[in-house]
Amino acid sequence: MEYKLSIELKKNINLNDNNIMLLLNNLEDEFNIENRDFIFFKTQNINEYNENKLNASISYSITSADRSIENKIHKYLYENIYISKYKLELVDVEEKTKNNINIKPIQIDNLLDDVDKIFYLRKSLETYDRYLPDKIKEKYKKDIKKLREIKYRLKASVVNLRLFELELEFNKMKTRFSDYARNLGIDFDFKFNVTNIKLDKLIFYKLKPAIKDLVYTLIELETEKRKKELVYNKLDFSISFTQDFNKLVMDIHSNHLSDNKIYKTIFNNEFEILSDDEEIREQELAILNVYSLLKDLGEVKFTDDNSLEFTTTLNFLTLNSLIIQVDLGYYAIDTNYVVDYKDFNKENIVSINNISYYKFNESHLPIIKASNEIKKALVLKIENHSYVFLVKDILHQEEIFVKSLETKSNEYLGYAILKDSKKALLINLKSYI
Repeated sequence: MEYKLSIELKKNINLNDNNIMLLLNNLEDEFNIENRDFIFFKTQNINEYNENKLNASISYSITSADRSIENKIHKYLYENIYISKYKLELVDVEEKTKNNINIKPIQIDNLLDDVDKIFYLRKSLETYDRYLPDKIKEKYKKDIKKLREIKYRLKASVVNLRLFELELEFNKMKTRFSDYARNLGIDFDFKFNVTNIKLDKLIFYKLKPAIKDLVYTLIELETEKRKKELVYNKLDFSISFTQDFNKLVMDIHSNHLSDNKIYKTIFNNEFEILSDDEEIREQELAILNVYSLLKDLGEVKFTDDNSLEFTTTLNFLTLNSLIIQVDLGYYAIDTNYVVDYKDFNKENIVSINNISYYKFNESHLPIIKASNEIKKALVLKIENHSYVFLVKDILHQEEIFVKSLETKSNEYLGYAILKDSKKALLINLKSYI
């Protein structure tokens, strides 16, 4: 059976008292403690901080088949001079797990493949309407349309099973880090920018421990620094994510990173040997652990502006895209590249030094590609330069799930099945310049 034990120490207890530490250590030895968490008091004021006070209650997770465990814990803690109060609760495992269903990534991938098969089934069913009586043909077409809409919603739901909205998760992390820092008397400012980033859960669950370890290490190093130098500065930490198609870049900046040369040495893979100083060696080991976690996922380096930059490749992603028509084909363009578009005017095409340009708002922009039948002029910004793509039509914007091509292509990054069941190739715009 699973139990949750909550303990609150008396407020006047000093952690330097060996007896209190002996009590807590013996508790963990006596019972089958699986996990221990500190629940920090939110009312703690930094000005009232005392490093010898716990400023938190302690929560233990215990697994035991001993039916007398309640009596044993009661006997161990009752009327103890250090304990303000305690509570032992039996955890309802069924209630705890009934809403948690584990799904393997391969199962999600298989589901997506099956959902896309509906596309081909629908295309086949559409051909049958010629054999139907007129009185049911209209209903048949409506049902086919419903099938298309259901397929789209189903696919969106399946994709979201594997994607994380980072904003909610980072808000939780911010609260946890701030509570921990406050308990140590650290004025900690945690900022994050994860706007419009949907991250594969497989990546996030591997990345999260590295972020947590780095933040906790920074806070603990700041605590040690204050003890030595008696300097009380705010600890700043900012993290941002940017995405360029399947390349995800995480950038971390902190005033502590720029103050300590250990980070630059380790994250630039220039570290050679652990220090003989035990305290410094502990710092090095903690940072090496973060480096190892990140290195397993992608590339990591310490930049010239004293930031930590991590880059990884995403194999499972969605993309906000502009759907266009070029001749008889349908294509998707990452909306991050789109600047503007207008109706096509043939008189705006000019040739300069045998290169075709299109006049757009008084600027002559090079044409990177043109459809045979042109109705729209689309302005794109690629690597800080503007270009014009002349297309047959601009249809709509849509969030697409990008699938890999069966054969490698320089011109296309992948493909997607659209909401209206059309198949669209995702254009690699950089291949045109």
